[in-house]
Amino acid sequence: MLPSLVATSLARDRFTALLLSGLAALAVLLSAVGVFGVISTEIARRRKEIGIRMAVGAVPSKVVLMLLRRALARAAVGVAGGTALALLLARLMKSLLFGVAPHDPMSFLTIDVESAKSWAVP
Repeated sequence: MLPSLVATSLARDRFTALLLSGLAALAVLLSAVGVFGVISTEIARRRKEIGIRMAVGAVPSKVVLMLLRRALARAAVGVAGGTALALLLARLMKSLLFGVAPHDPMSFLTIDVESAKSWAVP
């Protein structure tokens, strides 16, 4: 009797958590596709330049670093914009947070660090 009452009372919260988790997974997938698209477009656009650099004796690792630097600069702009947007929209999720303020700096820092780790090049 008691377990069914507890399950019934938590059903809405579990559904909300499941829905948000699914949307978060979809967001990660879409962002990964977007990052891949931006980087591959950048490389395709600069294919001739890369070929010329390699033909005149550029070190391949230097060319890769040049491309990665540009990609990381774009990623930093995206992280900054996403963090600013998250801070603005955090108030909408206040009812879903328990024991954490919507603008908790430690939560935002932890999320940003974990997101950066997931995109790090091995």
